[in-house]
Amino acid sequence: MKQYGKDIKFLYWTLVGSLFFMAFLHILNPLIQPPAPDMPPQEKIEAVTRQIVTMRASEVAPLLRPQNQKNTFVFVYASWCAYCRQVMPDLVDLSRRGDLSHVNLLFLSIDNRQLKLATYIAQYGYQDSFTPYMVKGSAVNSLENVLSATGATYRGAIPYMAVVSPAGRVLGEEIGLVTSSRIRDLASLRADAQ
Repeated sequence: MKQYGKDIKFLYWTLVGSLFFMAFLHILNPLIQPPAPDMPPQEKIEAVTRQIVTMRASEVAPLLRPQNQKNTFVFVYASWCAYCRQVMPDLVDLSRRGDLSHVNLLFLSIDNRQLKLATYIAQYGYQDSFTPYMVKGSAVNSLENVLSATGATYRGAIPYMAVVSPAGRVLGEEIGLVTSSRIRDLASLRADAQ
């Protein structure tokens, strides 16, 4: 009978702890993920859907070796990723201000639904800031191989940022939440500085 009482206490405190943790996450969520603006009109979402370039991972490799001899800033993200949503405004702001004009921007989404990606881009007004590329389906697994050929350590974690030289070598990379000054520093890396 004594064991039964211990089991009840354990279940009670497990439930209380779980509820406390869920309340904590509910309070913390707005701090991690900024509130979404109002939903854009359907026409705007459809226009963004037409802008999205869906590709296989093998089609990413030529984009990493541009003809204009500039470094390529690669950003791998997803519309559902809270940290990606925090980094994206800084990237877009730096791009709009011209702080990233010395690099080619390659924004690779690993979303599996084009409509969800288009809604995200239209909702936050990013449609004029970059060309949205979407690596779809099983190609996401192959993206790891394509990026590792440049020397990258990408293993599927997002947000992922890397600067790739025109010769196809990674000059620097970051995974996770980073500041805009770190993004600027990463984008400023040069091949001769390595």
